[in-house]
This record gives sequence, C-alpha cells and structure tokens, in this order.
Amino acid sequence: MKMQRKADGRRVFTPEFKREQINRVMRGETTVAELSRERDVARPLLQRWKQLLTQGGERAIAADEDVVPVSRLRAAEQRNSRAGAGPRPADDGGGDSPGRPGGSQKKAALV
Repeated sequence: MKMQRKADGRRVFTPEFKREQINRVMRGETTVAELSRERDVARPLLQRWKQLLTQGGERAIAADEDVVPVSRLRAAEQRNSRAGAGPRPADDGGGDSPGRPGGSQKKAALV
C-alpha cells in the first residue's frame, strides 16, 4: 500500500491506522518503542496518538488536536457570554466615563 504524503513529504496516517497501532500497545502486544522502530514512526508522535486516544477517543485522534476538559470549555463559554452580554459599565456609551479622561473626545474621534 502506497503511503499518502503531504506537500512537504511527511506521511499522512489515517485515523484507522493510528487507532489500530495504539490498540496494539494498549493490548500489550508491543511497546511504543518497539512500534516506533517497526513502523518507522517517531516515538513522541505515537505517544501523542496514545494520549489523544485515551483522552478523547476517535474525534481527537482524527483531528490530531488536544482534548479540552469539559470544565475548561464551560468556563470559556461563560467568559465569552459575559463579554458579549452588553456594554461594560466603564463604556456604556453615555459620554465621559469616570476614570477615563477625555472619554467623550475619544468617542467623537471614532465616530
């Protein structure tokens, strides 16, 4: 089977290939070091695949991205919803703001 390659020459591994190889390690059939030598794949790359597979399963390994804990995702969503909820008290659009000298002048310059 001919291996697909990126424009820079790096090999492209399918999610199925990644899953099969890491499952061999998880079942104890081989070690990461042995698999690295056998498949000519860098050990850190295999360790990354293993981490992604154990943390997030199929989606993570297919996307080749880190998995974010749900708690971090929810915290980020809350921060974003608060940031987009409306004007901040210091910038309510009502003229000069206390603590911000020349607030209305700056606003006029932007309009």
